[in-house]
Amino acid sequence: MLVDPVGRVRRRPQGTWEDPTDAVAWLAQQYNSVADQRMHLEQQQHAPSVETMTTHALDALRRGNDVVWAWWLRGGGFIDLTVVCCPNRDGDQRCPEGRIDRRPERTA
Repeated sequence: MLVDPVGRVRRRPQGTWEDPTDAVAWLAQQYNSVADQRMHLEQQQHAPSVETMTTHALDALRRGNDVVWAWWLRGGGFIDLTVVCCPNRDGDQRCPEGRIDRRPERTA
């Protein structure tokens, strides 16, 4: 789980997403905006497609887990795309947004 004090969390300008589908759409949009800038594009042919990554991201967010995508960019840059699920299934910390986890408890 990603843990930072509320004051250190940078939110997108419009606020937060209530629907994980919207958060995943944002991830895909951000990915597509830098896809051709990633290092070692010739090696990316074996990497998962953006469709596969978004499917897994949506599943993770619906289960209460954070999603992090990160790549080195040509020219030495680095991009880190992160969506933090709040409330988060894996942590005991209080959600900085004040949300309460209403999902059923996990079963072993």
